Formats: sequence, C-alpha cells, structure tokens
Amino acid sequence: MSIRRLRIRSTGLVRAAVTLASGRPPRPRTDTRVGTAHERGPEEVPHPRTPGALAPSAAARLFVVAAAGTGLTEEDLAVAELVARCGHHPLAVRLTGARLRHQPSRPLGSLTAELAVATGRPATGSGVPAEVSAAFHLAYRDLGLPEQRLLRRIGLVPGPDLDVLTAAALVDSDPSTVGRLLDGLLDRHLLEEPDRGRYRLPGPLREPARVLAFGDGPNTRAAAVNRLLDHYLACAATADRHLARRPLLTAGRLAPGADRAPDLSTPERAIAWLQEECANLQAAVEFAVRHGRHTHAVLLPAALHAFLRGRGHWQEARILHHLALDSATVLGHRPGRAETLLNLAELDGLTGGSAAAEERFGQALELYRGLADRTGEAYALSGLGRVQESLSRYGTAVETHQAALHLHLAAGDRLGQAAAMVGLARAQRALGDHAQATQNLQPALELFDFLNSRPGRADANLGLGVVGELTGQYQAAAARHWEAVSLYAAVGDRLGQADALSALGRMQQLMGQYAAAVASHREALEIHRALGHDEGRADILLLLGDAHLALGETDGAEREFTGALELHRGAGRRRGELDALFGLGRLDHAAGRPGSAVARLSEVVSGYHELGVRSGEARALAQLGEAQRSTGEHEPALQSLWRALSLSRDLQDPGAEATALNLLGRLLAETGWSNPHTHYAQARDLACELPLPHQEMLALEGAGISLCEEGERTEGEIWLRSALGVAERLGTPDAGRIRARLDGLTRGPVLGTRPVTVPVPGEAD
Repeated sequence: MSIRRLRIRSTGLVRAAVTLASGRPPRPRTDTRVGTAHERGPEEVPHPRTPGALAPSAAARLFVVAAAGTGLTEEDLAVAELVARCGHHPLAVRLTGARLRHQPSRPLGSLTAELAVATGRPATGSGVPAEVSAAFHLAYRDLGLPEQRLLRRIGLVPGPDLDVLTAAALVDSDPSTVGRLLDGLLDRHLLEEPDRGRYRLPGPLREPARVLAFGDGPNTRAAAVNRLLDHYLACAATADRHLARRPLLTAGRLAPGADRAPDLSTPERAIAWLQEECANLQAAVEFAVRHGRHTHAVLLPAALHAFLRGRGHWQEARILHHLALDSATVLGHRPGRAETLLNLAELDGLTGGSAAAEERFGQALELYRGLADRTGEAYALSGLGRVQESLSRYGTAVETHQAALHLHLAAGDRLGQAAAMVGLARAQRALGDHAQATQNLQPALELFDFLNSRPGRADANLGLGVVGELTGQYQAAAARHWEAVSLYAAVGDRLGQADALSALGRMQQLMGQYAAAVASHREALEIHRALGHDEGRADILLLLGDAHLALGETDGAEREFTGALELHRGAGRRRGELDALFGLGRLDHAAGRPGSAVARLSEVVSGYHELGVRSGEARALAQLGEAQRSTGEHEPALQSLWRALSLSRDLQDPGAEATALNLLGRLLAETGWSNPHTHYAQARDLACELPLPHQEMLALEGAGISLCEEGERTEGEIWLRSALGVAERLGTPDAGRIRARLDGLTRGPVLGTRPVTVPVPGEAD
C-alpha cells in the first residue's frame, strides 16, 4: 500500500502553525470555493451523456454562482451561449465565471469570443479538454505578476498538495504575502482547498501549470525546486529529532528558514506535520531521483526513517531507502550509503530477515570504520548486537554492545551512550544478570531525561519494568510499563507501544488480573498484526497461551502455543521456539499427558542451558520436576526441583523461587521425604510480598492439604478456605478443585496416610 493511501489528515496543529506564521486568521469557506467530490451538489455531477460535462441548465446555474454579484440569471441567453463555449465543463465554467466576477463591466460576448479564439488553438496533447485549457490560460492572463509566478511554481510541486509555508519557500517570499496570493488563486478557482490550509491545483490544471513553469528557464526552475526540497528536508530533520533513537548521521542539524518553519516544538506537532506531508515527502524523494538531485534523495529517506518505522510503514520505508542507496552509489557518498544500510538493516530485523540484517550492519560497520566515524561505527555495532540477541547469541551480544558503548563514550555522544546501555542491559537480562542490567538502565534513563528523548525514556522504562518483573518488584514494574506505553504513544511508535502493552499484560497476568492481561495482550496483538510483525505476534500468542492455561482453557492454550511455535520455528528463532515448547510442555501436564510433558520439558531445559538463558532454565526445571512427579519419577523430580530452586535464588528471581518451593512442597508431601510446611510457608511469604496471587493460592492449598493429612483438620481447613478465597478472586478453575476438597472434609475423614519420612537428598547442603 502506498503512503498516499496511508495519509492521515491531522490539520488542526498544522493549521494553527500556518495561522501563527502568516498572521492571518483562519478563512471561512464560501460557496464559491471548490470542495471535494462529496461536498458538491447534485447539479455538479457530470452529465451522463457527455463525460466530464454538465447538463446545460446545471452549467448555467454553476456559472451564475461563480459570477456572483454580476446580476446575471441562468435564463439569460448569453449565459447559455457562454457555458456552451465552455463545453459545459464545470472547471471551465467556474474559471470563466470568476473572471467575470473580477471584471463585472465586461460584456459576456467578449468572454465568449475570447474562448472561441483560445479554444481553436492547436491541442497541446496533454489530455486536458480544449475548453478547460482555454479557460485556464485566459484566467492566468488576467492575474498579476506575483500570482502568475506563484501559480507557475506550484506547477513544479511533485506531490499532491502544499501549505502556505511550502508555497513561501517556492517563491522565496514571506508566508503572509504568499497567503494573500493563495487566497487570490483560490478565489479564481485556479486552486482548490480540499482541507483547511492545504492547496492543490485542480487535476486538469496540473499539466498546463507545469508547462507554464518551463517558460521560466532552467536556472529559475532549479532554484525554486532546490528551495522546495531544502524546506522539506529541513522540516523533516527537525521533526525527526523528536522521534529518532539516534541522530541523523549524514544530514546534520538542518533547520528551515525562521519565517517558513512550521511549529515542530513537540512530538505531537512533529507527527502531525509528518502525517500531513507524508505523500509530498515520498513524491519529493522520487522526484529527486528522477531529476538527479541525489543528495536530497539520500537525506530525505533518512529523515523519514523513524516516523515510517514507528508507524509500521516498513514497505514504503524500504522502497525509499533503496532509492537512497542507489543515489548514494551514484554520488559516491559513503556516509549516506552507510546510514542507509543501517536503516535497511533495521527493517530487515523487524521483518525477520536476521541474516540480511547482520550482513547490512556489517557492511555499514566497515564503511564507518573506513571513514573513521566512531559514532557511526558505534550505531552499527548496536544494530549487530540487537541481531545477535534475536539469534540467541547473548554472550556475543553483550560484547558487541560493550564495544558500542566504549565508542560512544570516546565520541562524547551521550544519546548513543544511553542507547547502547539499554541494548547492553537487554542482553544482560537475557543471561540472568539482572543486577548489571539495572546498573546500566538507571543511568541510561537519567541521560534520556536530561536529553529530553522520549523514545529513549520509553526504551529505558520498558527495560527497567522487565527487570523489575524478573526480580519480583511487580508494582514498580507495572508502573514502568504504563509509563513506557504512554511515551511510545506520544512519539507515534506503535511497535514500541505493542511491546510495552505485552509486558504490561504479562505483569497483570502474574498478579492474577487475567481479564486485564488478556485485554492488554489483544491490543498488542492487533498492533503487531497491523504492522506485519511476526516476531511480536508470536510473543503475544505465547502470553495469550499462558492466560488460557491459567484459566483452564486447554484448547485455547494449545492453539496459541502452536501458532507461536510455527512462527518462531519458521523464522529460525531458537529462543522463541523453546518458549513455545515450554508452553506446550506445561499444557501436556495440565491435560493429563505427563509422559509427553517430561519429554518436551527435558528438551526445553537442555535448549535453554545451551543458549545460556538461565531464567528460562530455572522455570523449565521446576515444571519438569512437576511432570516427573506425576509420572512417579520422584528422585529425578527432586533433583530437577532442587536445581530450579538453587538457580532461581542465584538469579534473585523470587517468582521462579516461589514456583519451585510450591512444587517441591507438593513432592515432599506426596513422598513423605520431609515436612513440606517450610517450603509452603516460604512460597506463601514470597507470593504475598510480590504479590503473586496464584502462587499464594497454591501454597495455601498445599499447606492446608498437608495439615489435614496430618490430622490438623481445623487448621488445614482454615488454610484451604484462604486458598479458595484467592482462587475465587482470580476466577481460575482451581476454585472448583479446592471447594470439592473442602466439601470432602465436611463429609468424612481424610483418606490416606503419610509415607515413612526419609532425608531429602541435598537438603543438608
């Protein structure tokens, strides 16, 4: 889909900027202005028997309206003759009517005669009806020299429309003066205003206006076009500073002329301007390529990259960057080629092309090293580190991000330094080094705050939220995720917004807020689907599978986990594949297939260990131990659970620790190898502190069952009723199981005896 079709009109902010710059109040519409198709009355609908023409009576009525104030009526024979000479074409009728309105003393016969002469001239071959071409040239002849010059310059504009500031750049004049000229052209129907403050030539007049522009000579035309492209580039570069995670490495700090600058002081205004001008900017790049203005063809796509990336217009961005790459090659412009490679590599990574992304980041790295550009080299290394993360090469990614950080420090690039620290923390977090990750994220956030970088602040808050989730700081983590969602939305970064929503949903799920979690996941999933981002979609499917599993909806869980597995496996993302297998392994156990669960979870444990994903390994070991308990493999289960407990404590992951303690308590209660109360009590305390309501419920239930089996029925019933209260609050199927057990207590004694107690292997250690 082209950017032209994706344009979103946000004229309020732009209109305010135009008004402020020009000093003119907003102009009310009048009946004489040309509107869009849906604004026209039924009388202006083309006559069905003559394509492009009106019925004679409708043409006469339109002429009388266009010539308002002249005292004519549609019944006048002279009017009928004149509109017939216009071919009953609505545009020719309007143009001619406006001419009469501005020269009310002229006899109609002279207008008719002029049209007859002009219409009889040889056709230009432009496809414009002869009557329209004649009416246009006569209307143009009536204009003053400044208006004629502006109309010719507008004929040079490659895009569909323009505002007063762009028009001022074209004629090298001030917006106030140009605004009055635009009003004059609009009043004469030589321009249309389809949206407030946006001007365009009527379709049939674009080619005649362009032909007139060629009468100015090549130097004059070149100067006007250069001013236009410079204006677009300077405005886009200024807007980009609110949205980008790195500065424009090639364009530098460009700024539009002070009297022609739109208000781009906030991200919201920058986004509004970019949305309004998106089609014009794309057309400007294509024009620059066709007409050999390769410097603009290189720099404009770079200035648009952050906006297009954040809005999900990845295919359009890719097309523009390939044009930029060709132009950089023609120019021999190595910095422009390197920056374009960075942008293309980032798009490759977003669309699953990890190999292509790695290759392009490598090419950019070599170019920047050849240029001795440390800042560019550092950004290329950061990109490589991100690709290495996607390929689960976390140790290598840490080294790459550290190298990027050192280069940014040496170059004095504080924005790059903060961004590199976020990337380094992300790789460290994947390896379970939460303390180091936090030590990098906190100063990065402070730097982003100092630099007033909203995208950077969003990235740092998201990273701190994920670390908080893994270290049990759930309330603080949820607040970080909310902040990230808000910041990403403010800069129009839909991909970042989806990532933050999914992290928030994960937190809500951990805290037992299942309905809110599913809503967050669904919102994030829709964004990823709209963006065509399969990796993000797969990750959300995993989270939705977890929610279905917690609610006992095994069919839904299997559907989501299987979908995620196919997406991750198809893209060669080993970490994502293991995450999906982990979900399916837990599903096997919940569905009563413990043998299948043991086999699948054993594969997952080995896979996480090979990748060095220690947090995943700890959680998978706990679930493997539970599956082994269900198959009667008590000693392997004990070893798995002790390993899970030890690893989760090493990682300072209280959520994983609470899970391991609950499952260990269950195993000890079943085997009688040791008293499970200590483990249940520890799990409950951790779960209450975090909070982790589901783990709290499991600890209360396990302790209650154990007490009842030991004959402490009254105390056991108290624990079980507490567990039931938590389960009912969560709305999970656990409530039915606990209620049935309580009903059994009221009907008779608890069946079963405790096995003989033996020492627990490894407990003395």
